[in-house]
Amino acid sequence: MAFSDLEILARILKCEAGGEGENGMKAVACVVMNRVNITYGEYGRLEKTIRAIIYQPGQFDCVRETIRGNYNMQNIYKVKVVKQTDGTIQYTKVLHATYNIQDKMYFYPISNTELFKNHKLVQNTGW
Repeated sequence: MAFSDLEILARILKCEAGGEGENGMKAVACVVMNRVNITYGEYGRLEKTIRAIIYQPGQFDCVRETIRGNYNMQNIYKVKVVKQTDGTIQYTKVLHATYNIQDKMYFYPISNTELFKNHKLVQNTGW
């Protein structure tokens, strides 16, 4: 699926810094746009488009569907981006994978984030 430069930028902001709030997303936007506008050095040699900067190998893990042979759970393809009539952008996570939880995974700790989100969870014994 081909995305416009604006949609790619919106997706990378949400994926890279969605949990950091508005300031985090602004910081990622500044990084991308600085690289688009620079005329020298490593980024000066690239095509001056958002797409070229974001898809440059090794720059943003969120554009990779696999990392070291494993599926990348946090990628730009798992976000639905809709531009509202008032000009704002709405993000919605889209589930692209199902997870097979094995019995042995019971021995791993449950993250505090997950415990906070779901009050029915109880931390695994020993953690």
